[in-house]
Amino acid sequence: MKKFFALLLTLIMVLGVTACGGDSTPDATVLTLAVEQDIDNFDPFTNQQNPFVRIINFNCYETLFHYDADMKLVMDLATSYEQVDDTTYTFKLREGVTFHNGEAFTADDVIYTINTIKDEATGAWRNSQYANVAEMTATDATTLTIKLAAPQAGFIDNLAYTAIVSKSTTPKDLTTNPVGTGPFKFVSWTPNDSIKFEKNANYWEADKIAVDQLVMKVIPDPTVSVTSLQSKTVQFVGSMDIESANTVANTEGLVLMESNYASTIYELEIGRHLNKALADPEVVRALFLAMDRETIAEQVFSGKASAAKSPFPSAAKFYAEVDTEGYDIEKAKQVLAATEYKDGFSFTVQVLSSDSASQQALIIWQDALKKLGVELKIDICELSVWLDAYLNRNYDMIANYYSMVGTDPSTYCSVIMTALADYQTKDLPDLNKLILDSANGSDEAVRKEGYKTVQEQIVKYRPVISYVECTNLNGMTDNLTGVTVNAMGHAFFKYAAFN
Repeated sequence: MKKFFALLLTLIMVLGVTACGGDSTPDATVLTLAVEQDIDNFDPFTNQQNPFVRIINFNCYETLFHYDADMKLVMDLATSYEQVDDTTYTFKLREGVTFHNGEAFTADDVIYTINTIKDEATGAWRNSQYANVAEMTATDATTLTIKLAAPQAGFIDNLAYTAIVSKSTTPKDLTTNPVGTGPFKFVSWTPNDSIKFEKNANYWEADKIAVDQLVMKVIPDPTVSVTSLQSKTVQFVGSMDIESANTVANTEGLVLMESNYASTIYELEIGRHLNKALADPEVVRALFLAMDRETIAEQVFSGKASAAKSPFPSAAKFYAEVDTEGYDIEKAKQVLAATEYKDGFSFTVQVLSSDSASQQALIIWQDALKKLGVELKIDICELSVWLDAYLNRNYDMIANYYSMVGTDPSTYCSVIMTALADYQTKDLPDLNKLILDSANGSDEAVRKEGYKTVQEQIVKYRPVISYVECTNLNGMTDNLTGVTVNAMGHAFFKYAAFN
């Protein structure tokens, strides 16, 4: 009888995994991914949420090219490109590609995509990355020339994570109905439960797609994600926290996939435009002298992280170790004593409920700050609350983590620093100008010196503090093959298969 019930339970579990595919046939191959949060929409111009940026952006939509696990460019909608001079690029585009709505992909779609990003009315978060585009010309359907107003070294990096959309669609259309050219086509979205995709039978490499359905299952609790991975009701969990990663590494039948490069930084963005105490760089310096980054790297990240010594990840071009002050509680007391806040004060850090690593780091820091007479209040927020505070720059401090695209630091500056220009760094026009000049320069020696100063200025004024950097960690079942994840956590499933 016990054997019968065990067999019955196994059969139910197998049927459950197959059922995740929705209307699939019993023989359909279904790959289920656990994601830590639902998305708000499918608009590729405005959506900054991890499940979108890391999965949907590259598997439903598609880019001209992407960075693989070794940080080398792999061609997608483009087959090649050439930099003609400091400001001119030509792209040869792939022939025979169609969007999920049946329309042919052409150079005009790339032009439309970039113009939509450039349009201020769109509210695209990558707007600043394309503001420098001066002219775009489609010689024919598969040949595109883009001319910049000034040199922009990170331009190719920007294209490597920009989803291309059809010129017949609008951002509003795409909010609930994503139409891309990717290997998986949108089927349905059940908010707070799952997002389902099916194999794109008209994909330009359709014969290499072994998975019939891709299902993103919303599982906010990382412990439940790991349990689901262990039971194989999900087969992949991306960008795992360290506790989950350790469990996966020690579980038979599971595989921990660690990125080849440390490109993810954990940081705190400082509301120096709102909080008088935090507007004083010496006050912030004192606070971070009380942060034991080495202990956080060892205890919270189990040694899979290291103390950050720059605002940039160490994999970034022109990286320089400019933030070398380590944990020193006595020095912290001395620095704070020289400010008007020598008797202490309180401030609040907002952190995502799903970001357990940041929460643990804050608890360690909170305890140390008590020795300075400073009270750190930790506000654990659901996504909507956190996102509202983040986008409106309405916080004392906010915990965040960022994975750099490519290697050029202009991407970090455009995503993190440029967004602060009207807030935390509004009183630092020289820094904002230097960031733009360094991004747009063509002389490598000048750019190197410029970015060294950028890093020094960020550490000096402290609008943002990077405290640890780490690799990207992913868990999967040992029968899953063909998945690629790069250092930024971008996951690619078109070659995924089960053995």
